[in-house]
Amino acid sequence: MAIKKIDITAPPNSLFQGISTNYQDNLTYAEFLLGVLKKLNETIVVVNEQETLIKDVPAQIAQMQAELAEFESAWNQYKIDLNASIAQQMADFKTEIESELAGAIAQVRAYIDVQDNALKDYIDNVALGQIYVYNPATGERQDLQTVINSLFDSSRENALTAEEYDELELTATYYDGQDISAYDYDTAGKTLLAS
Repeated sequence: MAIKKIDITAPPNSLFQGISTNYQDNLTYAEFLLGVLKKLNETIVVVNEQETLIKDVPAQIAQMQAELAEFESAWNQYKIDLNASIAQQMADFKTEIESELAGAIAQVRAYIDVQDNALKDYIDNVALGQIYVYNPATGERQDLQTVINSLFDSSRENALTAEEYDELELTATYYDGQDISAYDYDTAGKTLLAS
């Protein structure tokens, strides 16, 4: 049977207790308890600080709630003021547009009235025969009726003059028997009656 080696890798073992090189592993119970008490005192300080902070939390929450309420009140007032400002601006804009529109309509109506009066005057002048045009027969600007008469007269080459009619010595019976239209008499009287 083989001999077993003695395990000395980690104390305790059956031969001796190992001594650690870390000083904290070599503390006595008193030193260990003092360390625990020291850590406990540090924890008490932290807990006391946290308690002070915790005591201040309700006051901070109340302050934040007051600030929030103040902000909410200011925000509501801002919305009211903004809506009132928008409504006033819209009312002012509407008034300005209506004023501009009324001015434009007045201008258009005035223009239409002037044009209407001019048209009425023109129509009245037409009714009175006061339309002036260029007369190609005379080369002058004359009223429309005179120009029409001139143009008609230029097409009456065979018309009878009063003297020529007298020279024909026609009786009314003979003249009525010819059945000549007024137009034919005015334009071709010489040809129709002198032959």
